[in-house]
Amino acid sequence: MPENTSNNKRIAKNTVYLYFRTILIMLITLYTSRVVLNTLGVDDYGIYNVVGGVVVMVSFVSNALSTGTQRHISIELGKEDGDIPKIFSACFKIHLLLSAILLILAESVGLWFLNAQMNIPDSRMHAANIVYQFAVASFIVNVIKTPYNASVIAYERMSFYAYISIVEAILKLSAVYILLLCSYDKLAFYSFFTFIATLIVTMSLVAFSHKRLAGIRIVKVGDKKLYKYLLSFSGWTLFGSVSGMAETQGLNMAANIFYGVKVNAAVGIANQVRNAVRQFVAGFQQALNPQLVMSQSQGDRIKQFDLIIKSSKYSFYILWLIACPIILNIDYILNLWLGIVPQYTTHICLLALIVEMFECMSSPLYTTIFAIGNIKRYQIIVSLFRITSFLLGLIICQCGMDAYLVYMPPCLIAAGLLVYRLLFIRKAIGFPLKMFMTDIAMPVGLTVLLMLSALVGFKHYSCHNMSFYRLVAESIVAIAFALFVIITVGLRRNERKAIVNLALQKMLKNNNSKI
Repeated sequence: MPENTSNNKRIAKNTVYLYFRTILIMLITLYTSRVVLNTLGVDDYGIYNVVGGVVVMVSFVSNALSTGTQRHISIELGKEDGDIPKIFSACFKIHLLLSAILLILAESVGLWFLNAQMNIPDSRMHAANIVYQFAVASFIVNVIKTPYNASVIAYERMSFYAYISIVEAILKLSAVYILLLCSYDKLAFYSFFTFIATLIVTMSLVAFSHKRLAGIRIVKVGDKKLYKYLLSFSGWTLFGSVSGMAETQGLNMAANIFYGVKVNAAVGIANQVRNAVRQFVAGFQQALNPQLVMSQSQGDRIKQFDLIIKSSKYSFYILWLIACPIILNIDYILNLWLGIVPQYTTHICLLALIVEMFECMSSPLYTTIFAIGNIKRYQIIVSLFRITSFLLGLIICQCGMDAYLVYMPPCLIAAGLLVYRLLFIRKAIGFPLKMFMTDIAMPVGLTVLLMLSALVGFKHYSCHNMSFYRLVAESIVAIAFALFVIITVGLRRNERKAIVNLALQKMLKNNNSKI
């Protein structure tokens, strides 16, 4: 019991740090997005997003290894005799090797694709190449940063993780301010300062990890079996990431070729909205993920199942509280925020939010799957789902349908992957599907149904004269009503009781401190 209490306090403390980070970064990101869009213009903003996408097509390796590194270090931390320096050093050296390979690919295949295949105005091709080179440089730095970033999360040093993320956001905000004063090519200039921000953050992260995290140091590792194991695990993770790249960046490339850079600008805005909403969920999930991995290494199924349920359900409710006011007045919010709203932005934003709703419930499931470690079959099936999504989007492009429909297949695939991941962990660790249905699916489904009915009815009968004050009032009412529905319908009796008890304890603690 004391151990559970300690874990809960650590999770709560880490969540507070991450939410402080999330709110500040979200405000900075929303502001910078507006300024960058208005300063660069729709076409240059679209070029910035799609050219960055070319680099993302090779940076999927970094994302794959980040998940693997965090998993391996968390597993070692859960062992009494874990050898963290050995695991970290092996992962770091693999990152260095792959960064060299990917640099060669980026400067050959990627550069050819940018200049020969992408739909970019001739007058902006020189600037696009400058953006590309700084994006490649940022990518290489991020590959080197990945094992350090994963280590900070595995060690649950969320306070530093929050601070360094805020520093990065402030540096990028400074770049936007300088952009307003710049008379040189603004697109190239912005890419340069974004790279500088990434470099400063990486150096700070490396210095902190070596100084403050016990076991994070580079040692000589000659164990070929360890390298083979790590590469095998990361190889299958990479296989899944390639398909994820095909679904996301592949669709963006297809949209660029068939519809032009203006659609990429809309996708860039939609990604900003999705990322801002995701950050609220990510803060909570990142606080729980190390505990999920450790519970797997310790074989504690009761704790593991409880964490899966809490993370999946509460993640959705957190996202839903943020998404409700956005969905209610998305057109007005986009116009207020951006001033210039690229075509199809509203539709693509709504589709991106739907994908994120499924993904936030799936997140604890695939964190658990990676903690289990037997991912070969899982990644093959997931890859087939992702590739199917890309092919469906490509067919929509070929048929000349509206551009926003290209992003419809990922919604269907995200729902299918949620079901598949549930079936996978049921077979792997005996997770009961009935528990998911009764504790998550039914209350979440009923909550969404009631809220959507209320939102549709409200918008149908309300007047259409929108203002900032009305937006604030409607958002407060929507969040308050969503909270009421979640507490009364979305939570079980014992969960409501636990929340009330926690609130009472906090109130008593505050009163005692004042006496």
